[in-house]
Amino acid sequence: MQIARAAALVALAGLVLGATPSPPPVRRLVYAFTYTNLATMTEHDSGISASSAAGNSARAPISGIAESQAADSDRGTVSVDVLREQPDTGLIVSISEQAHERRSSPAATCAVYGNTNVICDPEMHVNTEELALLRLLGTNFVDVVQIDAKNHWRVDQSGRHLSDVADFTIDKSDDGILHISSVRVLREIDAIGFVSTTDGTIVYDEARAIPTLVVEDETTRQGSGVGSYNTVRTQTSLTLLHDTAAKSP
Repeated sequence: MQIARAAALVALAGLVLGATPSPPPVRRLVYAFTYTNLATMTEHDSGISASSAAGNSARAPISGIAESQAADSDRGTVSVDVLREQPDTGLIVSISEQAHERRSSPAATCAVYGNTNVICDPEMHVNTEELALLRLLGTNFVDVVQIDAKNHWRVDQSGRHLSDVADFTIDKSDDGILHISSVRVLREIDAIGFVSTTDGTIVYDEARAIPTLVVEDETTRQGSGVGSYNTVRTQTSLTLLHDTAAKSP
């Protein structure tokens, strides 16, 4: 994977710096997206204060839980230009977002792989909803060699410091349209109190080798000190609007 990553970074650098002329896209995909985010800060109050520790308990706080919340949402479209396929089967794509509120992002060049690995130009910002889509665009995302007797396969992208495991299950197949459920769990190996769990639903068109619907519900929890933690719930949906490779009816 390190060799593939190095090759992808070289290809991205060539496109970004202009060493390799950017070819016209061989395919364009446009998705409508919705995004909601709710962040909750939770603090546990033990009821012990400096005054009570000194023997004066008259003004000690009452033990309990305090919470504060912040919410955000947006909608718009995500556009993907497929530029070319690499010798290592990675697809070089350009992705951008046009949002109604604040989440618009300029085009970023990325390499995507069937094992859900995504490598993007490190100088560019790629939004959560864009990454949710990019992870599913690689060649052979649905690989019959990897699927077991229960229509399930696992992708383990864990590294030295991060456990990253995703499970996919084909719940229904209808004339080449696959309904897939997924669970992805990220956990920092060296940190206490960080875990991110994403439950997903994917409708995947085998003939076109792309998702037509992606829905993700991610909950991230991270400790931020003794007795306090942050919980972030992010809900994302993407629905295919346009595919230049689609056959005309």
